[in-house]
Amino acid sequence: MLSKLFKRKSGSWSPSGLPLNLQHQQSHGRTGTQAWDRYHPVQVLLVFGREDSVSEAWWLACKRQGHEVSLARNLEDTLKAFLDHTHDLIIIDARSSKHINAENICKSIRASDHSQFAVIVGIVKRSFADRENATVGPWLKNGFNRIVTEVSTVGGVLNDLIQIEHSELTNQSQLRAMQAVFTALDACKEVVHITDTQHRIQYINRPCETLLGYALDDVIGRNLWELHTSDNHKHELRTIDQRPSVDFRTSVEHQKSSVDHKSISDHRQSIDHRPSDSRVNLDISEAVNMQMRRGREWEGLVTCRRKSGDTLHLPSKVIPVAPYARKNEFYVYTSDTHALDRLDFPSSVDQFHPRGSIKSLRKGSYDIRSLNSDGTQNIIRRHSLVKLHSLTIEAPITRVFNIITAAQENSPAYVAQALEKVLEILRSTELYSPQLISAAPDNNKPVPADPVATDLLGGLLSQGPKPLLSGRRSSSDTATKYSQLPRPSLPLLQQQASAGMRELLAEDMSWNFDVIKLEKITDKRPLVWIGMSLMCRFDIPNTLGCDEQTLQNWLTLIEANYHPDNTYHNSTHAADVLQCTAYFLNQDRIKQLLDPLDVASCLIAAVVHDVDHPGKNSAFLCNTDNELAILYNDLSVLESHHAAVSFKHTHSDDRVNIFKALDRDTYKHIRKSIIDMVLATDMTKHFEHLSKFVNMAGSSKTPVKDDDTSSLDGARDSPDLMSFGTPENLVIIKRMMIKCADVNNPVRPLHLAIDWAHRIANEYFSQTEEEKKRSLPIVMPQFDRTTCSIPKSQIGFIDFFITDMFDAWDALAEIPELMGHLRRNYQFWKEQEEAAKNISSQTPPALTANEEESHEEETTKEETENTAEEDTSTQKETS
Repeated sequence: MLSKLFKRKSGSWSPSGLPLNLQHQQSHGRTGTQAWDRYHPVQVLLVFGREDSVSEAWWLACKRQGHEVSLARNLEDTLKAFLDHTHDLIIIDARSSKHINAENICKSIRASDHSQFAVIVGIVKRSFADRENATVGPWLKNGFNRIVTEVSTVGGVLNDLIQIEHSELTNQSQLRAMQAVFTALDACKEVVHITDTQHRIQYINRPCETLLGYALDDVIGRNLWELHTSDNHKHELRTIDQRPSVDFRTSVEHQKSSVDHKSISDHRQSIDHRPSDSRVNLDISEAVNMQMRRGREWEGLVTCRRKSGDTLHLPSKVIPVAPYARKNEFYVYTSDTHALDRLDFPSSVDQFHPRGSIKSLRKGSYDIRSLNSDGTQNIIRRHSLVKLHSLTIEAPITRVFNIITAAQENSPAYVAQALEKVLEILRSTELYSPQLISAAPDNNKPVPADPVATDLLGGLLSQGPKPLLSGRRSSSDTATKYSQLPRPSLPLLQQQASAGMRELLAEDMSWNFDVIKLEKITDKRPLVWIGMSLMCRFDIPNTLGCDEQTLQNWLTLIEANYHPDNTYHNSTHAADVLQCTAYFLNQDRIKQLLDPLDVASCLIAAVVHDVDHPGKNSAFLCNTDNELAILYNDLSVLESHHAAVSFKHTHSDDRVNIFKALDRDTYKHIRKSIIDMVLATDMTKHFEHLSKFVNMAGSSKTPVKDDDTSSLDGARDSPDLMSFGTPENLVIIKRMMIKCADVNNPVRPLHLAIDWAHRIANEYFSQTEEEKKRSLPIVMPQFDRTTCSIPKSQIGFIDFFITDMFDAWDALAEIPELMGHLRRNYQFWKEQEEAAKNISSQTPPALTANEEESHEEETTKEETENTAEEDTSTQKETS
């Protein structure tokens, strides 16, 4: 079977059995492999441990035959020579293992790439042939093709060499030629089926798989007529194809004749017509069989049923194949898909028209607008497609497929191939699933990831839902661009603060703002303080139409629903994300893009994005059948809960309802925006949101930054900047903003980055301990408190998530200060990792979880002492 003889592998064909010659019986007596041999000199590798009369005889015999000869003395030289030249014939001296081990050399060659075409011959002593029993079996199993006895004369070696050339080398040459033939079949545009004499399918080419939707494994061994025809189609085809058999010359004339179907039929009946050859009353399969038995070709219309159930009627030719002039063994069906734009079939025949749902075969161009009732372009499409195309409702992705398919028709081959690859990618259901690739541009193989980093990646991306269509802000909305207002008077809460507190909050827009220090001063209640300061700075009470007391009550309630026992996901993290969001909103470019409602949505989403976080990730909740996982169907469990519980608490009392003054439409808009941003913090969708942002911006490094800097300042009407201002793009920008704010720890000053790295690691450690205690699946097994390396985890997190995301965000927001911190922090973690590698085995690894905590305590000890007195007085006032 052809399917067993040749198997597809990476776009090429590799042999797995005996050769097959598909030469037609009228090929004038010359095979393609003979032509191949004429221009393909044989390359011979002689492997002899030492020179003697036998090696010299083989060398002279090969030279006399005109072969290219190389010589190797050991295993290493043999493998190097073979990998460099891929020899056709390898002669190995197997007479003695004293100098070389012939079996090991043969096995090593067979284990290398491209050895399937090499012929390996072993030379043994004369006594080998004098034994009573067969002894070549083990040699053949080890990879040898033939075993010959030693001969020291050139004439004797020539006899052996000529026999090898006419047997093994000829077969291998045929295999190489067949590889090219099958590759050509895959590259052609015609649909090709190859069957045995019982019409059982042995092979289909790639265009056949593409057009009909079947894979080779789906149809192998099945009867072609049973697969493609039915009783209804038999009757239909009898009325369409009432044509006699014609020879190949006639078919050429038909292709050059008029495109009118009636004139084609009349032309075919008018030439070479014999009453005895009429097939009007015969089934097509019977007509084909009759022509095959006569050893003649058959030409006619063949029905091909697609896997989806649709049918195509393609002008086809069936050719009998008799290898080596024997009786027929194969039938080759070739179907001309070019006829789809040449023939006008009756309306009762379903006609195929290329769509975005299958790969285009780039036949003649089609003008969809011409498919109308006037008959000027008589291409008949399936009725279902006509109805679909007449609808005014069309998915955007369908339009994309149609545009790309139309562009393929008149494009150069290399462009069409690239567009075909685009269509394959777009048909994938996992458009935004990450694929890890090597960071080294000159490395062809992916660099294996560190297990800690891989663990972190898997843990953050686990339990990810399928992407859904996100809501968009109406394009009819007017987006009043936001410019920061002068700061109003201090909120009432801040007026009650100590001088030290006010001095700290005065720097709330600085990137060096120390939220950890604020946490200590406020006794782990930093959110309400930083929240009131920033909300009033951006005039949120005026935007929402609420008073400051309501805003303060709301912040107090939200902060009360953060869990202070969590080492990371607590109100301090929310305060940090809020401060980072405010910093982003204060950047010149962002200020030009967002209106006051957008600013309010961003700040509120930052406040509530992790409210009521249990300190365990969504995967843990799903594994424990937590009620939240059941409620949200294992999809964005925590993020859905954060958004829902925040609005639940907000509407629980008018005294905390910051939205009560908004009209219905405004409230719906701001609610939709907040929910969308909170859901965007789901790390399982990280690569989806990042890809959309990069695609929106054109590239991760916008070309605007390469222009004259003077044209960027204050460029409110800059075409590059304003192209980001569409409602759809603003949604993507806000998602990206909160995502960057949510994981901003690696771009903070070093002492803050170290502190946050410990906090998140400790929370992961606690989850791993709980999973072990309850015998649950361990989401991140590398995060074990006793063995985990925090530097490695941070390096992996920065490599996989942070660098690309902040590079893309920097292209829009222009945050060079943050990128500088990122580079310095990354270098710090790399140095810590190197120090851990270089330290002696007796000393504990540098900066393990416990040691880093000690390091951090020493770093902040001086600051704690300086603020101790201030902490005491502030806590009293807060109480």
